[in-house]
Amino acid sequence: FVRMRAGFARAKARYEEKLVEQNVWQTKAEVEALYGEQSAPFVASHATVAQHQPSEASSCARDFVTENKRLASSRRRPRSAANRPELSAPRQTPLSKIVKHVRAILRRNAETGERGVDLSSFRLDQETAAFVGQVLKEEELWSLKLTNCDLRDEGFEQITQGLKDAGEAAALEELHAGMN
Repeated sequence: FVRMRAGFARAKARYEEKLVEQNVWQTKAEVEALYGEQSAPFVASHATVAQHQPSEASSCARDFVTENKRLASSRRRPRSAANRPELSAPRQTPLSKIVKHVRAILRRNAETGERGVDLSSFRLDQETAAFVGQVLKEEELWSLKLTNCDLRDEGFEQITQGLKDAGEAAALEELHAGMN
Protein backbone atom coordinates (compact mmCIF):
# COMPACT_ATOMS: atom_id res chain seq x y z
CA PHE A 1 0.00 0.00 0.00
CA VAL A 2 2.87 2.37 0.80
CA ARG A 3 4.51 1.72 -2.60
CA MET A 4 1.25 2.47 -4.37
CA ARG A 5 0.85 5.70 -2.41
CA ALA A 6 4.43 6.76 -3.26
CA GLY A 7 3.83 5.94 -6.93
CA PHE A 8 0.68 8.05 -6.91
CA ALA A 9 2.55 10.95 -5.32
CA ARG A 10 5.24 10.78 -8.03
CA ALA A 11 2.59 10.65 -10.76
CA LYS A 12 0.79 13.65 -9.25
CA ALA A 13 4.05 15.60 -9.04
CA ARG A 14 4.84 14.85 -12.72
CA TYR A 15 1.31 15.89 -13.68
CA GLU A 16 1.66 19.17 -11.81
CA GLU A 17 5.01 19.82 -13.51
CA LYS A 18 3.43 19.28 -16.91
CA LEU A 19 0.66 21.74 -16.09
CA VAL A 20 3.23 24.38 -15.19
CA GLU A 21 5.22 23.67 -18.38
CA GLN A 22 2.11 24.11 -20.50
CA ASN A 23 1.37 27.51 -18.90
CA VAL A 24 -2.18 26.50 -18.12
CA TRP A 25 -2.26 28.66 -14.99
CA GLN A 26 -2.22 32.41 -15.23
CA THR A 27 -2.04 33.33 -11.55
CA LYS A 28 -1.22 31.66 -8.28
CA ALA A 29 -4.81 32.17 -7.11
CA GLU A 30 -6.14 29.86 -9.86
CA VAL A 31 -3.83 27.09 -8.74
CA GLU A 32 -4.54 27.52 -5.05
CA ALA A 33 -8.27 27.31 -5.75
CA LEU A 34 -7.78 23.74 -6.99
CA TYR A 35 -4.82 22.43 -5.02
CA GLY A 36 -4.57 24.52 -1.85
CA GLU A 37 -1.51 26.46 -0.73
CA GLN A 38 0.82 23.56 0.15
CA SER A 39 0.64 21.47 -3.03
CA ALA A 40 0.16 24.16 -5.63
CA PRO A 41 2.24 23.50 -8.79
CA PHE A 42 3.15 27.12 -9.24
CA VAL A 43 6.48 28.69 -10.06
CA ALA A 44 6.71 32.49 -10.03
CA SER A 45 8.97 32.60 -13.09
CA HIS A 46 6.32 30.76 -15.12
CA ALA A 47 3.64 33.22 -14.04
CA THR A 48 5.45 36.12 -15.71
CA VAL A 49 5.73 34.13 -18.94
CA ALA A 50 2.04 33.32 -18.88
CA GLN A 51 1.07 36.92 -18.18
CA HIS A 52 2.88 38.14 -21.30
CA GLN A 53 0.84 35.87 -23.58
CA PRO A 54 -2.07 37.36 -25.52
CA SER A 55 -5.39 37.20 -23.70
CA GLU A 56 -7.20 35.24 -26.44
CA ALA A 57 -4.56 32.49 -26.31
CA SER A 58 -5.02 32.16 -22.56
CA SER A 59 -8.81 32.09 -22.86
CA CYS A 60 -8.58 29.17 -25.31
CA ALA A 61 -6.70 26.98 -22.83
CA ARG A 62 -8.99 24.34 -21.35
CA ASP A 63 -8.84 23.47 -17.69
CA PHE A 64 -9.03 19.69 -17.85
CA VAL A 65 -8.67 19.30 -14.10
CA THR A 66 -11.83 21.27 -13.43
CA GLU A 67 -13.70 19.50 -16.22
CA ASN A 68 -12.74 16.06 -14.91
CA LYS A 69 -13.72 17.01 -11.37
CA ARG A 70 -17.08 18.23 -12.63
CA LEU A 71 -17.64 14.98 -14.54
CA ALA A 72 -16.58 12.91 -11.53
CA SER A 73 -19.07 14.70 -9.29
CA SER A 74 -21.94 13.95 -11.68
CA ARG A 75 -21.73 10.23 -10.74
CA ARG A 76 -22.19 9.13 -14.33
CA ARG A 77 -19.98 6.62 -16.01
CA PRO A 78 -17.88 8.16 -18.76
CA ARG A 79 -18.95 7.36 -22.26
CA SER A 80 -16.85 4.87 -24.13
CA ALA A 81 -17.02 2.74 -27.24
CA ALA A 82 -17.92 -0.25 -25.05
CA ASN A 83 -21.17 1.49 -24.07
CA ARG A 84 -21.99 2.49 -27.63
CA PRO A 85 -21.72 -0.36 -30.15
CA GLU A 86 -22.20 1.99 -33.12
CA LEU A 87 -18.83 3.55 -32.26
CA SER A 88 -16.94 0.30 -31.78
CA ALA A 89 -18.08 -1.38 -35.01
CA PRO A 90 -15.72 -0.72 -37.95
CA ARG A 91 -17.24 1.36 -40.70
CA GLN A 92 -17.78 -0.18 -44.11
CA THR A 93 -15.96 1.46 -46.98
CA PRO A 94 -18.46 3.16 -49.33
CA LEU A 95 -18.91 1.64 -52.77
CA SER A 96 -17.93 4.93 -54.47
CA LYS A 97 -14.51 4.86 -52.78
CA ILE A 98 -13.96 1.22 -53.82
CA VAL A 99 -14.96 2.01 -57.40
CA LYS A 100 -12.57 4.96 -57.52
CA HIS A 101 -9.73 2.88 -56.06
CA VAL A 102 -10.29 -0.07 -58.43
CA ARG A 103 -10.46 2.22 -61.48
CA ALA A 104 -7.15 3.84 -60.48
CA ILE A 105 -5.56 0.40 -60.05
CA LEU A 106 -6.88 -0.79 -63.42
CA ARG A 107 -5.51 2.36 -65.14
CA ARG A 108 -2.13 1.75 -63.50
CA ASN A 109 -2.27 -1.90 -64.55
CA ALA A 110 -2.92 -0.88 -68.17
CA GLU A 111 0.18 1.32 -68.10
CA THR A 112 2.52 -1.12 -66.34
CA GLY A 113 1.20 -4.44 -67.58
CA GLU A 114 0.44 -5.75 -64.11
CA ARG A 115 -2.77 -7.65 -63.53
CA GLY A 116 -3.47 -7.47 -59.83
CA VAL A 117 -5.84 -5.66 -57.49
CA ASP A 118 -5.09 -5.14 -53.80
CA LEU A 119 -8.11 -4.18 -51.69
CA SER A 120 -6.57 -5.16 -48.36
CA SER A 121 -7.93 -3.41 -45.26
CA PHE A 122 -10.93 -1.95 -47.08
CA ARG A 123 -14.12 -2.98 -45.24
CA LEU A 124 -16.30 -4.57 -47.91
CA ASP A 125 -20.00 -5.33 -47.63
CA GLN A 126 -22.13 -7.46 -49.93
CA GLU A 127 -22.68 -4.64 -52.45
CA THR A 128 -18.97 -3.90 -52.85
CA ALA A 129 -18.22 -7.62 -53.06
CA ALA A 130 -20.70 -7.83 -55.95
CA PHE A 131 -18.78 -5.01 -57.65
CA VAL A 132 -15.49 -6.89 -57.16
CA GLY A 133 -17.14 -9.99 -58.67
CA GLN A 134 -18.23 -7.92 -61.67
CA VAL A 135 -14.68 -6.61 -62.10
CA LEU A 136 -13.38 -10.20 -62.01
CA LYS A 137 -15.89 -11.09 -64.73
CA GLU A 138 -14.91 -8.18 -67.01
CA GLU A 139 -11.14 -7.86 -66.41
CA GLU A 140 -8.40 -10.45 -66.76
CA LEU A 141 -6.90 -10.25 -63.29
CA TRP A 142 -4.24 -12.66 -62.12
CA SER A 143 -4.10 -11.61 -58.49
CA LEU A 144 -6.71 -10.39 -56.01
CA LYS A 145 -5.79 -9.49 -52.43
CA LEU A 146 -8.66 -9.17 -49.97
CA THR A 147 -6.80 -9.43 -46.66
CA ASN A 148 -8.57 -7.97 -43.61
CA CYS A 149 -11.65 -6.85 -45.57
CA ASP A 150 -14.27 -8.10 -43.10
CA LEU A 151 -15.86 -10.21 -45.84
CA ARG A 152 -18.62 -12.61 -44.82
CA ASP A 153 -19.95 -15.67 -46.59
CA GLU A 154 -22.38 -13.58 -48.67
CA GLY A 155 -19.51 -11.42 -49.93
CA PHE A 156 -17.43 -14.43 -50.93
CA GLU A 157 -20.49 -15.86 -52.71
CA GLN A 158 -20.70 -12.66 -54.80
CA ILE A 159 -17.02 -12.92 -55.73
CA THR A 160 -17.22 -16.62 -56.64
CA GLN A 161 -20.36 -15.88 -58.67
CA GLY A 162 -18.34 -13.33 -60.67
CA LEU A 163 -15.67 -15.97 -61.30
CA LYS A 164 -18.30 -18.51 -62.34
CA ASP A 165 -19.88 -16.01 -64.73
CA ALA A 166 -16.47 -15.35 -66.31
CA GLY A 167 -16.14 -19.07 -67.03
CA GLU A 168 -13.08 -19.90 -69.13
CA ALA A 169 -12.12 -16.23 -69.46
CA ALA A 170 -11.29 -16.05 -65.74
CA ALA A 171 -7.51 -15.73 -65.38
CA LEU A 172 -7.36 -15.42 -61.60
CA GLU A 173 -4.37 -17.37 -60.28
CA GLU A 174 -3.98 -15.95 -56.77
CA LEU A 175 -6.63 -15.03 -54.23
CA HIS A 176 -5.39 -13.80 -50.86
CA ALA A 177 -8.31 -13.67 -48.44
CA GLY A 178 -6.75 -13.96 -45.00
CA MET A 179 -8.09 -12.47 -41.76
CA ASN A 180 -11.72 -12.10 -42.82
